[in-house]
Amino acid sequence: MLRGMPYYWVPVGALIDAASVEVIAHLCTSSKATWDSIADNAVQYADLPDIKTFIHELNAE
Repeated sequence: MLRGMPYYWVPVGALIDAASVEVIAHLCTSSKATWDSIADNAVQYADLPDIKTFIHELNAE
């Protein structure tokens, strides 16, 4: 469980069909590698957002 909430964190690379996963947010973009580029229109968070607020925003879309 994630911080006492009914959610689990699963790395996308652990999924069998990871290619079909849609990126909806990028976390910790302030510490991304200089060679890394973010080419989509997903929401970007410089740092980790408050987990409860983040989950609420994910469910609102």
